[in-house]
Amino acid sequence: MSPLEESDAVFVPHTHWDREWYEPFQVFRHRLVTELDRLLDAAEADPEFRFTLDGQTAAIEDYLEIRPENRERVQQLVEQGRLALGPWLILLDEFLCGGETIVRNLRLGHEGARALGGAMPVGYLPDMFGHIAQMPQILRRAGIDRAALWRGVPASVEGHRFNWQSPDGSTVLTEYLFDGYDNGLDVLLVPEAIGRALDDYSAMTSARWGDDPVLAMAGTDHTVPDRRLLDWLRAASRPDRRIAVATLAEYLDGVPTSGPLSLVRGELRSHARGNILPGVLSVRRSLKQAMAQAERTVDEAERVLAVWGTQPEDPYLRRAWHKIIESTAHDSVVGSGTDETSEQVAARLAEATQMARAVRDRVLASLAAGVPASGHLAVNTLPHAREMLAEIDVEAAEPAASMRARTADGRELPLQLLSTAGTVLGDEQFDAAELERVLRRIHRRELFGRQIVSFELEPGQLTFRLAEEAGPSPFDLLELRVAVAEATARHPGPWRVLTTTVSVLRALVAVPVEASGAMPFRVAAEPEAKPAPDAPESGGRAIDNGRVRAEVAADGTFTLRAADGTALSG
Repeated sequence: MSPLEESDAVFVPHTHWDREWYEPFQVFRHRLVTELDRLLDAAEADPEFRFTLDGQTAAIEDYLEIRPENRERVQQLVEQGRLALGPWLILLDEFLCGGETIVRNLRLGHEGARALGGAMPVGYLPDMFGHIAQMPQILRRAGIDRAALWRGVPASVEGHRFNWQSPDGSTVLTEYLFDGYDNGLDVLLVPEAIGRALDDYSAMTSARWGDDPVLAMAGTDHTVPDRRLLDWLRAASRPDRRIAVATLAEYLDGVPTSGPLSLVRGELRSHARGNILPGVLSVRRSLKQAMAQAERTVDEAERVLAVWGTQPEDPYLRRAWHKIIESTAHDSVVGSGTDETSEQVAARLAEATQMARAVRDRVLASLAAGVPASGHLAVNTLPHAREMLAEIDVEAAEPAASMRARTADGRELPLQLLSTAGTVLGDEQFDAAELERVLRRIHRRELFGRQIVSFELEPGQLTFRLAEEAGPSPFDLLELRVAVAEATARHPGPWRVLTTTVSVLRALVAVPVEASGAMPFRVAAEPEAKPAPDAPESGGRAIDNGRVRAEVAADGTFTLRAADGTALSG
């Protein structure tokens, strides 16, 4: 029997660190640095000290950004098993992010903890607002076979442990924190009376513990235990009240399961013994939308990079994932914090989207470099073939009815014209002295987001002709300025500035694209096909194609006769 198993109570010193909530991140980090400074001093002063840092590595990473000189101190405590980190990067809300985000969270948490000496092999989920059905499966795939949690457990669970099973059959042994993650605090309220308070608590909850030692979670939000905690516990311990101190992993290792356990399958969403705060699913919905947008964009960028990129992983995308995961904290994306906090979460998610979009667009631009400027490229990032609907704008000098969409090998694609934009972009009146204001709108050759093809000066009127692409004709802005100055000198007074463009058609094109493939296509005007003349019919000395008949006489002359009867002989 292990020393912990022989104990009557095992205290787990810890904190629950909401990274941002009723204060924004940097305010809480200032408190974090102060608390962890105290923690390191307390741990180094007593070799029996143990501390579980909330199952997430974000807190220690945030601390070491401010106190990089303490990295070796932290690493030594982790390697000694006295400071438990991870396995998560952040304690997330499991229902407000995608499955890939959850897996990345666990992966980055593992990596960060291993870099400091090792990750706690427990799926610690102390304050999430319910739990997804696949969590045991995710933990087992990461090599973790134990979990500890509070909210969402159904009333059918009677002891302090149960087996939790995912739909695929993956199962983890789960420690049920039925009185929350701070059940040991009331015992510690009066240091001189810890023994009596512990006896009372043990008696009151004995049906839960059976013959197992009481698990007393000695910690709460945003604080570390008093450095005198171990002295208080030593004073309260006696032969008939044996008290131990451990990390959460040490408790689960040292106290084996005795007797049969309840089996709970699927989601943990019960309100029976803990409020799961369902209102957070809808409050500040813009944060939920921003989260979904960021996840989709990063996921798409990764697929584009994997298929068409030149490197397997992009540091920009890794950073984007980090920002998304930081935002999944159960007091971040849920929107339960202050306006300041929510604004910072939204900004973080916007950055993740922007970073992913930059990577995606860089790769796609490289892919599209081989497509002519007048063409388009449909890219399918999904692992199955599909028909994509491409909405495009096409400059069309020809009638809309003559537009056709074709692939590079000439196959015609279904095309639907949606709208036709007007050709006049601007029709303004200025005094001659004010025309310089118009010229200041021009950047090199760009005006109104299009390119200047040509300009024309008439008495009292300046006309610009624009297009999506300028074409080969040269344009000199200095030449235009000189010409305008000369024209206004000759014709002072009111001037009309007319800005026109070729007609722009908006069209929808159905483009078939293979799995993880790309299909170039082009939309352009094609001349109407004219019917071929009928095959000529001949007989004797005449030939007739239905339009013209030629007859040869015996003397060698011939007559041409049109369909309307007109004849020409000779």
